[in-house]
Amino acid sequence: MDSFLYHIKKIIVGLPVLLVSVTLSLPAFSQQNNPQDEQGNNENNQQKIEALKMAYLTNQLNLSPEEAQKFWPVYNQYEQDLQQINKEERANRQARDNLKNPTDQQIEQSLDKDFQLRQQALQLKEKYSQQFRKVIPSHKVAKLYQSEREFNMTLIQELHRRQNAGTNENNIQQVQRQERPQERKPLPQPMRQMQRMEHRMPPPHVHLPRIPHGIGR
Repeated sequence: MDSFLYHIKKIIVGLPVLLVSVTLSLPAFSQQNNPQDEQGNNENNQQKIEALKMAYLTNQLNLSPEEAQKFWPVYNQYEQDLQQINKEERANRQARDNLKNPTDQQIEQSLDKDFQLRQQALQLKEKYSQQFRKVIPSHKVAKLYQSEREFNMTLIQELHRRQNAGTNENNIQQVQRQERPQERKPLPQPMRQMQRMEHRMPPPHVHLPRIPHGIGR
């Protein structure tokens, strides 16, 4: 892993767990947040991810200012179109999962739509591959796809690592609570009195003085 990708990974560590539109669907934010706050946080974090990705691709492709000026408008449109298809794919799978007692016809229609959307995504990538080669050399187009995979994989691994770390921390805390000795409950009042009387009694080996005959009668 090169130094720039390591730097990207360090920055990702500082980001909260979020929904990554490319491939992930991870736990978002605290339940205390209202929907408007969560939407704002998601948008803000998505912008951070996009800025990191842009910086990483620029570094990996070694774009000149002239190349960058022509490349980024095309790439941004490409990502926007691809995300729309990905969004439709997720919606189709979610709708299929939510079906109760689906018929074979419903399942077949959903599967057919899956393949149609994947075909659309493939055609879209082929279309933009041609456009990329008009603004940057072909070897940089090949490097683009490789760098995208590296960035996404780094992001996925880091977020999964943080998820596992959070799960392990919760497990440790739960074990510690289970191993913590239980607090002794206070004794009832009569039991406390008997306990005090027992402490005042002499030990068994101590002989009590004999009471003279006639006293106490």
